[in-house]
Amino acid sequence: MRILKRRLHESRSSMKNDETPPSASRRTGTRSIALYSMALSVLAVAQVGLHHPKIIHEIPQELADGRPINDAVAARRKTNSTTTRLTTKSESSHSDGAMIPSNTSITKRSRLSIDDHVITQIANGNVSIEAPIAVVVWPLVEKGPKNAVCKHLEENGVNESPFLYLSNSLWNFDPSVVWIGDLGRDSCDKFHTRIREAKAKRFELGLPLQWPVFIIDWTDYSTKKRCDKIEKEMGPGFVKYSQRSIVSGRTFSKSIDWVRHGQRLKDHVLAKYRHMPYFVRTDTIEELGNVLRQQYNLTLASPIERLERRIDVTHFWPLNMKGVKNIHCKLRKKVSQVVSTTGHENNLTTYIDLAGKAAKKGRIKVHSAYVETMLMSKIIVVTQRDKWEDHYRLFEAVVSGSMILTDRMLSLPHGLENGTSIVEYDSADDLKSKILYYIRHPDERIEIARKGREVAMKQHRTWHRVEEIIFGKPMSDCSNETRESQCPFLIHANETNLINRAENETKLKNY
Repeated sequence: MRILKRRLHESRSSMKNDETPPSASRRTGTRSIALYSMALSVLAVAQVGLHHPKIIHEIPQELADGRPINDAVAARRKTNSTTTRLTTKSESSHSDGAMIPSNTSITKRSRLSIDDHVITQIANGNVSIEAPIAVVVWPLVEKGPKNAVCKHLEENGVNESPFLYLSNSLWNFDPSVVWIGDLGRDSCDKFHTRIREAKAKRFELGLPLQWPVFIIDWTDYSTKKRCDKIEKEMGPGFVKYSQRSIVSGRTFSKSIDWVRHGQRLKDHVLAKYRHMPYFVRTDTIEELGNVLRQQYNLTLASPIERLERRIDVTHFWPLNMKGVKNIHCKLRKKVSQVVSTTGHENNLTTYIDLAGKAAKKGRIKVHSAYVETMLMSKIIVVTQRDKWEDHYRLFEAVVSGSMILTDRMLSLPHGLENGTSIVEYDSADDLKSKILYYIRHPDERIEIARKGREVAMKQHRTWHRVEEIIFGKPMSDCSNETRESQCPFLIHANETNLINRAENETKLKNY
């Protein structure tokens, strides 16, 4: 710091006492001014580094050349191999690809367009990613995984995706960084405060003041959350919303003794709120793989829908309501009664009870008794709560290889089709007739179960869901797999060559 101050003093003196001939004075004066400006910039960066431990303390040598701060920071990033490597379509045939340095338009201090950001370029197919994108998830980064969604989607989903890596600090200034804000139970104001703090630090470093922010809401009701302050802060296009519940007006009706399904949000609303249903949890697949290996000598890739199953129909909701939350569950009680009556009248083997743990304990970690019961069931009937659609039970049942009967869903996850990969029922009589039909037509039942499991494993893993939030579509698929691969029947995404991992052995570190 003393050296820098001395250089600053010398620069100031040279401008005051310049005795060069008039013909050279303008050139020399320009150099002196440049040197003076450079020294000021160096001092500013040094002072920032002293107060922020995650920021480099050494003064970049590049600043000695008189380059702008942005260019110097970019050069330091490139030297430290923390630049995101991207291959454009036109260059994809070259082995070295195209390095997009951080001193391109994306790091300019001026107002940016979301079209300039790497995420948009990837989503549009203009570039292919060869190194993971940094993801800051709030409030996970501060509080840790406090609930099932934090643990299974935000933590597991980001870590599992070969295209993303989970940042452990809010102050991650990688040029491709994106933020996810889970505002189901936290306010926009708290999240806005964190964004303002990050912008202040970025301003000190001369870094871009805009980056993509994805706001997600996994709560049960279809209330549409908007964060106007954050939208204004980040600029047009930089804030996008995802929402689990997209159906309003669902309620149980005493007059029909069944639910009224309500209505989906209008298309123009869904254009602003991307539908993000629940997903296949990795802990479910882990336990499923364990039970298959230990009790059946099979793998996840085995045709488990063809297992000998001794239970005809299962509904995981006890008739006596013991051990479950008695809230918005009139339809579940009704369905348990229908399954029980149908079983007694037609000499079917039924299971109508809990297996494993319910509520929060079951959401955090799946239990082997639950998986074992699903593997023994030919048909699993699942039922949603009276007031909202979607639940973990849907995909938990689908991946077990059973055929799934679900009450009507206006927000059926993409890829699942009624009568093809899943079967819907919309009344007590309809449920009874479909149970009997598919018990008596095993080939149709098994084929529907096979297709449903394939859809779930190919399109609805935790990493698929978080990739949809960020890129607008799942990026991990099995297109690069050999015939010997077990993709998509995997426990973890890193068991397969979903992308060229040679470039990704060392993930990007926080800058």
